[in-house]
Amino acid sequence: CDTHAVATSPDGRYAFVDAGPDGLQVVDISNPATGFVVGNAATGNQARDVVLSADGAYAFVASFTSGLEIFDVSNVSSPSLAGGVGTSKAGGLSLSPDGNYAFIADGNSGGLQVVDVSNVANPQIVGNAGTSGFARDVVVSLDGKYAYVAAQAGGLEIFDVSNPSSPSLLGSGSTAELAVGVTLAADGEHVFVAASGDGL
Repeated sequence: CDTHAVATSPDGRYAFVDAGPDGLQVVDISNPATGFVVGNAATGNQARDVVLSADGAYAFVASFTSGLEIFDVSNVSSPSLAGGVGTSKAGGLSLSPDGNYAFIADGNSGGLQVVDVSNVANPQIVGNAGTSGFARDVVVSLDGKYAYVAAQAGGLEIFDVSNPSSPSLLGSGSTAELAVGVTLAADGEHVFVAASGDGL
């Protein structure tokens, strides 16, 4: 299984795993020493990232060439596809603090995509912005105003997304190697970038 990301339920009992070609898997981790798969769902393409809604009812999956897929996971033993929207090469995603928007790192041609997911059954792309490199991962600031994109050869790119329909590039920072992952510190003050071959 080719795992890229794991999200945990609000109660800490379940882990939702993007399992690459094996889709979305739900693992009972109430006893971490004996975790076991309790449910799974096929994805349209390789699962590359997964994020849960704040209430744990939905799993948002970056399904590479199939775009964003949203699963109802209120019944963990039987996740079901609730909605989705096609994008170029969805590799990473992040939700806005209010849960109304999904930000997708969407490869070379897609760049940064902004999707209105307030209606999970009918998500809509409402904004996008090009990136100078292959958009591989994205994280949104705690206040929802900024999106930080790991854009491989383009390094770290920072977008103002306070207007989701019109994201704009604010600045960028180069990395010694390809920027392939990004995460935000708990205090929201620092961003950590994973650079291929060069560590953190």
